[in-house]
Amino acid sequence: MERAMWLAIRSLDERSRLTKRLAESARTRGYPSSAARFRAASEEAALAADVIRNATGKMTPVTQEPGAGELTADETSAS
Repeated sequence: MERAMWLAIRSLDERSRLTKRLAESARTRGYPSSAARFRAASEEAALAADVIRNATGKMTPVTQEPGAGELTADETSAS
């Protein structure tokens, strides 16, 4: 479960960064409404990642955050 939570955090952090870049691009191209939607999506993803990160921090530590490619074949097939 802990690994799944860290994977969710990484996915949400990535989504936050991507939508933040999309917001900036939309803003500079003159699309303020699209920029606002992307910015809201970025903030929502960052908030969700923080909530999971805080919950994970309160768990009894078993492992460190897994790096890319650290899941075994059994763990990836269970996902």
